[in-house]
Amino acid sequence: MPDYKYETLLVEQDGSVLTVTLNRPERLNAVDRTMHRELEEVFGEVAFDGTVSAVVVTGSGRGFCSGGDVRAMDERGSENVLEQRPMGAMGLALEERSSRHPDHNEAARSFVEKRAPEYKGTL
Repeated sequence: MPDYKYETLLVEQDGSVLTVTLNRPERLNAVDRTMHRELEEVFGEVAFDGTVSAVVVTGSGRGFCSGGDVRAMDERGSENVLEQRPMGAMGLALEERSSRHPDHNEAARSFVEKRAPEYKGTL
């Protein structure tokens, strides 16, 4: 099992069930840039983790998730726009995972070609 350690997420595995807890209760678990990237990373890892068969996403504190962190967006101004990626979170996760684990490149390409053929040429 990979070591899931994040700044804004708590991740625990019990058997084949992975629980991802959004952990910014002071902001009602609003998604900021850090949490967005960490969610991309954890789901990218889970996509290749054969020990996980289900993922439960929950929130700490009194709310699940209030959406995007508008205050953080205001503070970032024009820097707020996330990089353009051909497939969003899954594209980045597959790209990063493939670069760290070259033997998984073909598995990633096959996954994309079957699930999202319109992105076939982007990997």
